[in-house]
Amino acid sequence: MRLEAPGGPAPLRVLIVDDEPPARGKLRRLLSAQPGISLLAEEAGDAEEALRLVQAQRPDAVFLDIQMPGRSGLELALDLPEGTLCVFCTAFDQHAVRAFDLHAVDYLLKPFTPERLAESVQRLLQRRRHRQLEKAPVSAEAPRQAWLSALQQIQPVPGHWLVP
Repeated sequence: MRLEAPGGPAPLRVLIVDDEPPARGKLRRLLSAQPGISLLAEEAGDAEEALRLVQAQRPDAVFLDIQMPGRSGLELALDLPEGTLCVFCTAFDQHAVRAFDLHAVDYLLKPFTPERLAESVQRLLQRRRHRQLEKAPVSAEAPRQAWLSALQQIQPVPGHWLVP
């Protein structure tokens, strides 16, 4: 489990849900190498166990398999508390449209590479930052700073007339 540096944002608390123990183990190993992620100690092998853990632990994000015994990951996603971020991990591409209809942050097709997983983690962290910005009080200086930041990203040349 890797965490952000002191003073940085709190790590994203993640729950892994998959009915196959080897798949959970691989995902745990790959996620543990990602900065900004804190994995919950427990994992879930089905939707009922996942709901119990979600209610008890309140993770920020859930990596969900779709095809599991009992209820599917898609059905589980409907019952997650509002604001819980979801990434679906599955071997089946036919569920992608439905997953994004449920506001999935990403859809990983198994087998996926560590690089592809890193992209998903970055999307999760970006989505969390976006939500935090939406909730933050806006000061009179905030719009100006947002514009300056955007301009610096477009034209990051020191001394340029657009960059302070």
